[in-house]
Amino acid sequence: MSAANNADDASRGESRPPQRSFWGFIQAHRFDDLKTALRREPCALEGYLYGMGIGGGVAIIRFVKKGSLLSAGNWGVVAFAVGAVISKSLCSFQRAHYHAKLNTLLEKGLGSQPARRVDGFRDDGSDKKQ
Repeated sequence: MSAANNADDASRGESRPPQRSFWGFIQAHRFDDLKTALRREPCALEGYLYGMGIGGGVAIIRFVKKGSLLSAGNWGVVAFAVGAVISKSLCSFQRAHYHAKLNTLLEKGLGSQPARRVDGFRDDGSDKKQ
């Protein structure tokens, strides 16, 4: 019966958008794409790993303390997000600070060598070329 309805809709020029499913989304997006994207972005992988560790730790402590799995899961997700953002921000700040010091040293020149500059990095510490 639904095939007849679809044929009627198609004959009238009406088309329905394709139905989206969770498994269709999972099959369309590969895990390898996520891994390569995380490797391109400086400090992203480190931030996610620290976030997972912090979130898991907070969830376990919350579950032991309160005994509620739902509450522990909620606390774990929030701790993951906050931990990942803080870790990535701290890593980006440290990269930017390191490259600023490196550029300062190279601009002054080391002894008899001419002054140079590292041009492969932005001020925020991320790579220019990707």
